[in-house]
Amino acid sequence: MGLFQDLVSQMDLIGVLALSKSVSGFLLGTLRNYLSFFTKKIVYLNIIFIYAMHSSIYSFFRYNDIIIDIFLIFKIVIINSLISFLIYILIDNILNNKKSMLR
Repeated sequence: MGLFQDLVSQMDLIGVLALSKSVSGFLLGTLRNYLSFFTKKIVYLNIIFIYAMHSSIYSFFRYNDIIIDIFLIFKIVIINSLISFLIYILIDNILNNKKSMLR
């Protein structure tokens, strides 16, 4: 998926989204093993951290050759992470409501 996104959207950064999605997918898959162990708040904090890492990997390669304020990159990473997390919460709530409606 990430490699396809790179081919379609940005040829100069080919492989970056594939790398960041692979790392994120591995970490989310690893987190799945601990769902019964961690509380919901800790799981959500880990998901936000994983999204921040995903965005950081992409931002590091995207803005590497541009002179830009590190605080601006930090804000971009935080905003992308929060938007991704809100989308995750929205989809999770929709799917959980659909499952409870089927019972």
